[in-house]
Amino acid sequence: VLDKDPAAHAIRLGHNEDLFTTEVIAGDWNWIAIPALAAPMEVTVKTRYSQREALATVEPLAGGRVRLRLREPQRAVTPGQFAVLYDGENVVGGGVIKN
Repeated sequence: VLDKDPAAHAIRLGHNEDLFTTEVIAGDWNWIAIPALAAPMEVTVKTRYSQREALATVEPLAGGRVRLRLREPQRAVTPGQFAVLYDGENVVGGGVIKN
């Protein structure tokens, strides 16, 4: 399942390779190690609890959202789940995946 459209009562299906992405937009951030993201930052990110951390650059966007540019494609990054950012052992913050 690549996408759900509840208003149209439809789902969009695709192939496994269609589930990989290198860019994620997230919002509703809870910053822990920093007051707010003011400039691009190199981090590692997890978009699933059981996932290994992946290298990424996080960039601030308007409205408190951020863009994550993943160095390697990640599978099944899902809106509504959380992206958690790390700087080594420290949690930088976490936010809700929008797309």
